[in-house]
Amino acid sequence: MQVYEPDGLDVELVTAAGRTRALVTLTLHDVRAVDDEDLVAVRRSA
Repeated sequence: MQVYEPDGLDVELVTAAGRTRALVTLTLHDVRAVDDEDLVAVRRSA
């Protein structure tokens, strides 16, 4: 993740093998901190 001032973020989505699947630009309003009750889920992409 790369942070740009004042509220931009580039987020890289990767496969389990570490290959880049997507690179998206978001704002701080699009994301939230991880919570202890969050579950990590995976799925096969098309």
